[in-house]
Amino acid sequence: MRKTTMAQVVEFAGQLNVTLQNISEDENTHGLTEAYNRLAQVMDELCIPMREEEEPISHEEACETAERLYRQLIEQAKDHTTIRLAQAMNRAWAELTVVEGLDRLARPQSKDE
Repeated sequence: MRKTTMAQVVEFAGQLNVTLQNISEDENTHGLTEAYNRLAQVMDELCIPMREEEEPISHEEACETAERLYRQLIEQAKDHTTIRLAQAMNRAWAELTVVEGLDRLARPQSKDE
């Protein structure tokens, strides 16, 4: 059975939350904290409950999921809830991908690059 976009958003936010709980303090979160905070704030505003029983998610998978969900929400944007979630997902996606770019810039460049 295919999940609704809203169910996928709730699942994704839960995955970000669990992932952050499992990261040690000295580990780089690669924008996961900022992405989660964007989603959690809007979900709280809209009274959408957070799920706690999700599996952790990798940074790469989080980027792909945020992009996919943003595009789905934009396609379905017809009311305040979907528009606000699309905005939050866009910002979450940006937080995840900008950090990825900054990480690349911070790495020493080899002569081949």
